[in-house]
Amino acid sequence: MQGLMRMLEEIEFLRFRINEAYQKGLELTDGRMVEMSQDLDKLLLKYQRECTSNDIKIEVST
Repeated sequence: MQGLMRMLEEIEFLRFRINEAYQKGLELTDGRMVEMSQDLDKLLLKYQRECTSNDIKIEVST
């Protein structure tokens, strides 16, 4: 469970960095934004796989 909490912290940090960069005017097509977005996608996939393998239910809110 500790690993999952760490992943959630990393996910939230990347989301924060992406939002902050966007607010400062960085274009979504900028290489840094694309890289952060890809890193976020990888983390989310890893988190989902961990939850699935540990039989943890994931609730998605929009």
